[in-house]
Amino acid sequence: LVNDLYGVNTRDTNVTGHYSFFVPDGNYSIRFSGLPANYIFSPKGNNSANDSDANSNGVTDIISVSGADRLDIDVGIYCTCLDTESRSDGSPALNTISAALMMLMTLMIGLFFVRREEQLNRNER
Repeated sequence: LVNDLYGVNTRDTNVTGHYSFFVPDGNYSIRFSGLPANYIFSPKGNNSANDSDANSNGVTDIISVSGADRLDIDVGIYCTCLDTESRSDGSPALNTISAALMMLMTLMIGLFFVRREEQLNRNER
């Protein structure tokens, strides 16, 4: 959901995330809202062409509209469920240890079932 700060214009984005307002020339601010669960706004950047124009609350700075379309106002979002920083320090050693433990656990579980199958086969004889 996209709306100006005063609620004068409210728009839902389409399936590709596009939206548009038709407003007279002037100064405006846009508030983005209605994020899906586990999503937050990306950090605001300084390059309007390829980063988020809104702050962490989903609100843009004042935007001047003067006789031309402004197609460069957007916001980035990302899912915190994919945020690996909260789960790991990114250390290659930690990742290697985690992978080795997963392989060891998988082998142990596999060995358990093989042994269990052998035991059942002996009991059937």
